[in-house]
Amino acid sequence: MEPPEAASTTSASLAIPSGTDEPRKIASVKRMSALLRSSSSSAETGEEISSTSAPLSRDAVRAESKVACTDNGKPTTRFALPSSTVTASRVTLSSTRPTIYAVKKAVVENSDVKYAKAVLDATNEKIRADKLESQVTELLKRARTTDSDTIKLISEHETVIFGLHTELEAKAKQVLKLQDQLAVANMALQVAASAAQEQTDLARQERDSLERRADSSKNALDEALLGNAELESLCRRHDQVQQWMMVLIVVLMYIGIMLGVLCFCLMSRFVF
Repeated sequence: MEPPEAASTTSASLAIPSGTDEPRKIASVKRMSALLRSSSSSAETGEEISSTSAPLSRDAVRAESKVACTDNGKPTTRFALPSSTVTASRVTLSSTRPTIYAVKKAVVENSDVKYAKAVLDATNEKIRADKLESQVTELLKRARTTDSDTIKLISEHETVIFGLHTELEAKAKQVLKLQDQLAVANMALQVAASAAQEQTDLARQERDSLERRADSSKNALDEALLGNAELESLCRRHDQVQQWMMVLIVVLMYIGIMLGVLCFCLMSRFVF
């Protein structure tokens, strides 16, 4: 598709000066009508028309550099013919049916103003199409840039996710190691608990045996104390018996002595 500058040059080269060279104008109008007739069949199928116009005369180009277009005697539009346009230019028309119809109508009515307006409208439509194409191209570029940015962002996120996944795997390995260590610690704790339970049972058994021994010793002590009390009572009784025996012996000795004295006295009286 042509740029806007080429489109404006083409539209200027297709304009025909009015009132200066009537035969050339009629010949140019006939060429343009033939071009439009050949383009109408292709426009119905939606194809672009590419044709080559005949070269314009340098005298006609130099005659007027500016042409005033009038509509019913009133100036409407002024456009310039560049002096560098001396050869035929390749014309590409990509217009719709209303534009072609307007150009045909202008040619049929043999009006320079309407013909120039129709050509100018076609050129403006082509310029608008070029602008739309440039906008579409810019949007496509932006979309590609956005896609590249999105892909870059996605790749960065994938890198971050991969890093996080790696860290997660490392943390999972650490968790497994900690679980193994915890299992070993639990086993050691269970062994220690069982050993402590065994020691506690043994200590309880020893305590029970000591308590039983203490009870038996206490019972023996109580029995010994009871025996000691009996012995003490027996000792007291024995002492009392000894005392009574001593008293009895003393009494008996006294009685014996008294009897001896009495016997001695009696014997001495009867004998002597």
